[in-house]
Amino acid sequence: MADCYDAMTSNRSYSKIREQSKVRDEFIRCSGTQFDPAIAEQMVALMDEDCDYLMNEKGYKDSAAAKHAVKLIARAKQAASDKRQEIAKYESEEEEEEEAKLPEWLENSAAVDTAKGIKNCGSVEGYLSMLSTFHATVNDKAREIEDYYNASDWENYTIKVHALKSSARIIGADELSDKAGLLEMAGDENDIDTIKKDTAELLSLYRSYREKLAEIGDGDKPDDDRPEAPQSVTEDAYQALGEYVETRDFELSRMVLDSMKEYRLPDGDRERFTGLQEHLLKLDWDGMAALIRERNEKGMQHG
Repeated sequence: MADCYDAMTSNRSYSKIREQSKVRDEFIRCSGTQFDPAIAEQMVALMDEDCDYLMNEKGYKDSAAAKHAVKLIARAKQAASDKRQEIAKYESEEEEEEEAKLPEWLENSAAVDTAKGIKNCGSVEGYLSMLSTFHATVNDKAREIEDYYNASDWENYTIKVHALKSSARIIGADELSDKAGLLEMAGDENDIDTIKKDTAELLSLYRSYREKLAEIGDGDKPDDDRPEAPQSVTEDAYQALGEYVETRDFELSRMVLDSMKEYRLPDGDRERFTGLQEHLLKLDWDGMAALIRERNEKGMQHG
């Protein structure tokens, strides 16, 4: 019966809206044949109450409720459109900002393949962070390789040149990575002659990156310019790193470590975070996990 009412009071391709009196007459005529008399009687009563004929399609469209609904829908559509534009603008600004973060001197540098470095690190920001750490640790890491070489400790020598191969590859220093890889292979094969012949050249090339990347700086702020790290912030950082190291999430681990550079840290934590950054540069997840585990065990003992 509702379908019949809708058909008679709506615009169709084959018919137009009927007058309410004619619709009423039709329900009375068909009562007892097409329609149940009791229901037909209730339908006629509803139509008698609908003095303004608002139950039909046209009546609803002209009603205050319908007009309000149209306004609400229009507002929702406009809000959705504004949101899409806002997101698009934000993403565009973010892309422009990210592209602008790569210094011109670095774009023109032949020392590193910046495209590879950005791809390996996931973002320009991540790449600059890794370059800063690489630059800051060149002298110490080169000295470690040299010390193991002078002590004829070929096992640890091989471990260190393997780490150099990995970290150099991450920042896009392909030549350095390749040379370190060849010496790693020589160490694995106990080819001492090759090690003695090529190590000096490797160390010279490695140390040259202190000058080649000099403009990147060490990325550290003076201690007196930074606030002390609240204990809660430090605890949260260690906890988050533990989770990210377990899932081997490079970008999130890097973000946590970078965030801690904004604070002045106690000696133990500062050295530990520096170590974590160095392990991350080598993708040494086991080394990072060991540092975090050691720190947590010490915390339990003091607790």
